[in-house]
Amino acid sequence: MSQPVTGLSDILFMLPPDAQLVEVGDLSLRLQAKIGPAPPGHVVVSRPGFRVTTRLVSAELARLMDRFREPRSFVEAVLDFSQAEARDPFATLEDAFDALATLVDGRVLVPADSPDAQAIAPSLAAGQAFGAYEIVLLAQALEDGEVYRALAPDETPVALKIARPGDRLSFAHEGRILRQLGGGDSPRLLELGEAHERRFLAMEWRPGAPIAAAAQQARASGDRRRLHRLVSGLLAAYGRLHARGVVHGDIHPGNILMAEDGRITLLDFGRARAGVTGGADISRAGIAHFYEPEMAAALAADRLPPAVTPKGEQAAVAALAYLLLTGLPTVDATAEHAELLVRIARRPPLPFTARGIEAWPAAEAVLIRALAKDPAERFTTMAAFAEAFAAAGPARRRTRRPPSADALLGAALDRAGEVWADASELEALRLGWLALRAALAWSDVDLLAAADVWSARAGDDWRAQAVRAHVARARCDRSGEARALEAFTQRAPPGDAPLAVLARLMDGAGARDIEPTPFATWAADRLYAAMVAGRPVMRDHLALARAGLLPLPDMLGALAALPPGAGDADLWALAHDAYAEPAFAERAAVAARRSNDIYDLLRVHQLTGETDWLVAARRQAHGAARQAPAGSLDLGLALRLIELETPYRSVRPPFDWL
Repeated sequence: MSQPVTGLSDILFMLPPDAQLVEVGDLSLRLQAKIGPAPPGHVVVSRPGFRVTTRLVSAELARLMDRFREPRSFVEAVLDFSQAEARDPFATLEDAFDALATLVDGRVLVPADSPDAQAIAPSLAAGQAFGAYEIVLLAQALEDGEVYRALAPDETPVALKIARPGDRLSFAHEGRILRQLGGGDSPRLLELGEAHERRFLAMEWRPGAPIAAAAQQARASGDRRRLHRLVSGLLAAYGRLHARGVVHGDIHPGNILMAEDGRITLLDFGRARAGVTGGADISRAGIAHFYEPEMAAALAADRLPPAVTPKGEQAAVAALAYLLLTGLPTVDATAEHAELLVRIARRPPLPFTARGIEAWPAAEAVLIRALAKDPAERFTTMAAFAEAFAAAGPARRRTRRPPSADALLGAALDRAGEVWADASELEALRLGWLALRAALAWSDVDLLAAADVWSARAGDDWRAQAVRAHVARARCDRSGEARALEAFTQRAPPGDAPLAVLARLMDGAGARDIEPTPFATWAADRLYAAMVAGRPVMRDHLALARAGLLPLPDMLGALAALPPGAGDADLWALAHDAYAEPAFAERAAVAARRSNDIYDLLRVHQLTGETDWLVAARRQAHGAARQAPAGSLDLGLALRLIELETPYRSVRPPFDWL
């Protein structure tokens, strides 16, 4: 919200002591890659310990915000800023007022006399008495209080939620909700009271760890059955909550505990609502990734947020379930808060395959319905959502290959694992790439070693350097990857063909602590030269933007204007990645049907998550293997069979010789 509030310009505001303003260029390369392209000098604003979405602001606004290190009114801060920068103070105030008001709404700028103006720090020490309880340890620091593990007089462990010193926050509402629930999926209320002029809630202590940690372990081990049980338990708990007439109102992973026996506990009912809900609720807050689409749409349009409803919360819980299953949010993250809201409100959830994760059609179909933009299209109740997901367990994996494909694949892998003194550089390069892709498909360290050997024997030209960079990445050899990337740019021939190869090489490079700036400069120079020469650059520009090397181009209209039949599946898949236009996904599908190329079919499978494309790719590859002469060795076909092992991570080879 950025609506001016009466008297807002007269209140003294300040940045809390723990607020951080960090230039994007000073962030770790991992975080820079996550944020994506940002104009020079832009600053990330965050507040550790508070559930405040990180904001990306201009360098100019950051300098103005820095005036609030001491309590200032808007007018005082703008006058000080304008004098320092020789600007018109009236124009500056008019330009900056909405931005400052938005920061107030987001609790980044806070009233100087409010508890929010203090940094979070424990106010009680271990062993200290608080009323009838003995403090054991600080469990969690919240925006509106602290949660301690404590001991009751009979030494029973309890959870104490205590208002911060000087804050007259009442826990009466949360206490009423907990008393109504009476335990079960929530902690049982023990006492609502006041001690040392601080209000508190005493609840039963529930053992467990944040549900996100349990989900991460299940994902790391590839245990989808465990993931399914975990998410099913979560949805069932929310189904029972809604059946009792209560909506939680504050969905995020930190509010759900999971015990070793799988028992789910829902925490923090301070924003919960009981009975009929509807209308607007100016007090609503939370973490943006778990906003329902109607909440995100309201905030994006500067309207009052809607009150939490059962169907709204269904979408929020579905977003949490998606995160637990994939480790990623439903839409690509962005540090631009306004852009994130628009994406949540308008963009459909990405299929698992678009995240490099194996498709789970039954579970994805359930989540898509629960995440529908129109609440009327969601499940009638949370219980119905939980029931549908419980029935969407993981299917048994079937990886049957015809004997002819097994024979061809075995011969190719045997050859890739050997070393011949008379192998040509081109053959070494081909075998290096094949061994690398097989090593990644089967997590085989011997094949990865073979890929390393073959790529080292493949000469020193730009193509060999590209394969070496991929192998070094798979070996987690950051310095080797950086050296190969540098050599690649030094040896790449004139023209724009290497741009698509570089885009693939740099995809996610920031997360691997590889400085992207010199490669971005190299790519921009090459792209400009191609444009001057009149060569088509749409595909390369989109690929480089997807890799985070260049800003997203404004070519939506130009793409839409291309005639039917123009462009291949890869171009339209890149366009859909960039703009999330359903028409582009359909054009990618049309192009893949036309080409019937295995890599195109797999790319559309990744784009849509639809298994029909995978079936078509398998049918074509296995048919080609059956027709291959006995004893022959087709490395290109062998590579296609390898890519079918992990179709959600398949890639087209960087060169046309495979």
